[in-house]
Amino acid sequence: MVANGPDADWGWVDGRTFRWPHRPDGHTASAAADVAQAGSVASPIAATMPATVSQVAVTVGQRVARGDVLVMLEAMKMEIPLRAPGEARVAAIRCAEGETVEPGVPLVDLAEVDDSLATADE
Repeated sequence: MVANGPDADWGWVDGRTFRWPHRPDGHTASAAADVAQAGSVASPIAATMPATVSQVAVTVGQRVARGDVLVMLEAMKMEIPLRAPGEARVAAIRCAEGETVEPGVPLVDLAEVDDSLATADE
């Protein structure tokens, strides 16, 4: 899904938000570069459009897998799931159910999973 804004274009792939600012010459920045960097999960998950948070499906510290629903948004009578881009840990939740959010507003912060901190059961 792609949306055109006055100063940038927005795209959504697998629950991830991408923003391509317009350059002074009227073109947008390279979308390919943004998509290539999408592999990192240590980044905030942002609202994809003006919406209301209908559900926060995770808690701080929770481990999530690729595709797990983090937040459900509701806009124009549609439900929009924001999903984890990969295995991660929820570092922070920046939204609440019922809150109205704008595009690009970070809703959930994810961090890389650090298995070196795990303890073995012996």
